[in-house]
Amino acid sequence: MNCPNCKTNNIRLFHDSVWSIENGKVYQCNECTLTFIYPMMNEKEEREFYKNFNEHVKARGLATGESLENYHNKSLMIAKERMDIVSKYFVDKSKVLEVGSSTGAFLSLLQNCDTSAVEPSDDNREFSKQFITNKTYSLIEEISESEKFDIICMFHVFEHIKEPAKFLDNCKKLLKNNGIILI
Repeated sequence: MNCPNCKTNNIRLFHDSVWSIENGKVYQCNECTLTFIYPMMNEKEEREFYKNFNEHVKARGLATGESLENYHNKSLMIAKERMDIVSKYFVDKSKVLEVGSSTGAFLSLLQNCDTSAVEPSDDNREFSKQFITNKTYSLIEEISESEKFDIICMFHVFEHIKEPAKFLDNCKKLLKNNGIILI
């Protein structure tokens, strides 16, 4: 197995299980420090996973038959902790894209920003629309390169990306001049 970023085989086990992937493990590259999941899901597995994402969350014990609203409210605590770390990058009227937005908890804290979201789970994406001021997408590839953002943020997403350099190039094309990516 090689690092999906720098292609070296100088990797180490970082965590011995991934809740959503049978036999999945988390590895870290000793060269470029990328943390990644192996094996990655194929496209069919990803579609099925995100189609039933909330069932996977319940099976993991993060939710127990609760509504998306309750899950969202629980997620707000983590979103507020993240905001404490990154708030200095956001100014009023910033145009923000969150990749992997789940129920929109983080974006709901950006009251004075123009927000868009990428979320592959249909249920979560639909729920998050109440907090998103602009558009929601199921995949980042759906966003026109003419759409530009001041900030693109993602939390617990990058380790799932099969081709990290290509993904970052795609994100960069969506940034305004002097825009930033928060990972």
